[in-house]
Amino acid sequence: PKDLIYNFNRWTTFSDKALYGELTRHVTDKWEITGGARVFWQDFSQRLDQTLPICGAFCSTLSPPDAGGTTRANNSNTFHNQIFKLNSSYELAPSTRIYATWSQGFRHGGSNAYPIGQCAFCETSAALIPYKSDKATNYEVGLKGAPGSRLRYSLSLYRVDWQDIQLDTVLVKSFVPAVVNGKEARSQGAELELTAQLANRLTGTIGYSYTDAKLTSDFVNVQYAGHKGDRLPGVSK
Repeated sequence: PKDLIYNFNRWTTFSDKALYGELTRHVTDKWEITGGARVFWQDFSQRLDQTLPICGAFCSTLSPPDAGGTTRANNSNTFHNQIFKLNSSYELAPSTRIYATWSQGFRHGGSNAYPIGQCAFCETSAALIPYKSDKATNYEVGLKGAPGSRLRYSLSLYRVDWQDIQLDTVLVKSFVPAVVNGKEARSQGAELELTAQLANRLTGTIGYSYTDAKLTSDFVNVQYAGHKGDRLPGVSK
């Protein structure tokens, strides 16, 4: 009977409708070009209710305030966008192919969920509840093949340019995981993989990758900041 219950209720609705497709043109027997497109409509909405009885009406955001310390935040957004892809590949030999790809990627925005109010662990601002969508443009060239029946390889060089990049972080007071938007970032590197059929029932694979993923512009987002040259969170060298 002496317990004070903390309730966290979150209702989220998301819908995604899209038209997409690819078309390949065989220019010659060895050269082909592929184009693709995706057009989409996304709807997102969220309602967040929290009760902090230990804080009572002092923390409530309702009008009039309730004794349970209820905070409420609503957010909704609609995303309509289109992304494209272009690929060209050429068969250098029956088992060797070189390719180049330009493509775009998109992640919808959303809402963070965290307590708001005047309690010790409450955030005082709702400015970080919504976060924007981000978009990436990818450039990649590569070579892959199978010299013989027991060896396969692939080699690629890539660069990804980000706009409004979504960054994972933790809120300062409530220690709740959240997503914030930076401005621009770039991830580039190389990947190599070799696979060998060592015996009839034994396969060996070795791979190497190098990644250079950094912010390419400064940003300030409420209580978070990033500097040009900072490595992206969670990305090793």
